[in-house]
Amino acid sequence: MPHALLHTAERLRYDETHGHITWTPPVGETRVIAGIQDALEAIAGLERGFNADVVGLGLHALILTLRARRSYPSDVARGAMIQAAETLRDAIHPQYGPILDQALAIADSALLTGNDAIEALTAFTNDAIARLDRAAERCGRRAAALLDENDFLQIIGAGAALRWMLQTAIDQGIVLRIADTDRRDEATVCVVAGAYALLNGDIAGVHPAEVAIVAAVRQRGAPVYALAPDGPTAAASPGARIPAQCINAIVTDRGIYRPERIAAYHHLSP
Repeated sequence: MPHALLHTAERLRYDETHGHITWTPPVGETRVIAGIQDALEAIAGLERGFNADVVGLGLHALILTLRARRSYPSDVARGAMIQAAETLRDAIHPQYGPILDQALAIADSALLTGNDAIEALTAFTNDAIARLDRAAERCGRRAAALLDENDFLQIIGAGAALRWMLQTAIDQGIVLRIADTDRRDEATVCVVAGAYALLNGDIAGVHPAEVAIVAAVRQRGAPVYALAPDGPTAAASPGARIPAQCINAIVTDRGIYRPERIAAYHHLSP
């Protein structure tokens, strides 16, 4: 996949002329997102780990909500925005709830002061997507540096950071092999993607079967790396957890951390 298409910003656009979003998913054909229900369906169909797509679709749904009420009184538009944001919270991981809060505050301020709320929200949306894109790229490039020639990878999960890791390795001429279900015992490295690092170093949001796979990898002595491009979160995540003692390192956009040190992520300047 070309580098440009690894960025959500290149695949998700607001078409002001036609009043809809055009979005090319990580895998699949370009589709039109005409409202919040379309956005929710698109989010539900994504593999985990494509955080910029999820957040971008949600924020663009708020833009469409505003656009549909462009001629309405500001109180009506504000109420619709609040309702839309609450609907989106059920589809977006709590780690990204503050982004929704910021979006609401920006739109609310613009509506109250008579400024162009759509323009303000669009600028914020583009910036938020760009930041998440950069985080995934930096995380993936850092993770690629942990791989050696002819490593045999056991990959758990998916996501933008994982794609950047694999693409970076390919660009550097590193030959990697991917273990399928019949050859897991031969894997030399395990990479966990699309999950959430917690402040205690656990990795949350995985399936119970994946926890068992990681435990088996660690018993063989192979390293396990978890990709957490946006750092750790205190927010609860559904699903099972991989205990910190099963993880060798957590890779983020700001650096690589031992699980017991991942909370230090928040003490660094972004």
